[in-house]
Formats: sequence, C-alpha cells, structure tokens
Amino acid sequence: MFSASVTVVAHAASLTAARGRSCPRVSATCTEVANSARSNLREAGEVEWTLLWSRG
Repeated sequence: MFSASVTVVAHAASLTAARGRSCPRVSATCTEVANSARSNLREAGEVEWTLLWSRG
C-alpha cells in the first residue's frame, strides 16, 4: 500500500510541475503552486508512512 501511495504522490507532483512549465507568463505563480503541492504531498506521504510504521 505504501509503494502505491508513493507512486501516486510522485505522479501528482510531476503533473503539477508539468502544468507549471506550460504557463510561462505566470511561471512564478505556477512554480509556487507546484512547490506547495509537492510539499503537501510529501507531508501526506510522511504521515501515511508514520501511520503504517506504527501499525507494524
């Protein structure tokens, strides 16, 4: 289950980053959004890992 979550997180982050590159006129905003999304997804992954680890 954890590996599937990591794959989803990585895929979502790459999609967000790709969207950021597709709007050069507001690239700063897109970069901020992509970075924020990556940060949120990374935190979610860490929380899930902690929960899984505590169950083990």
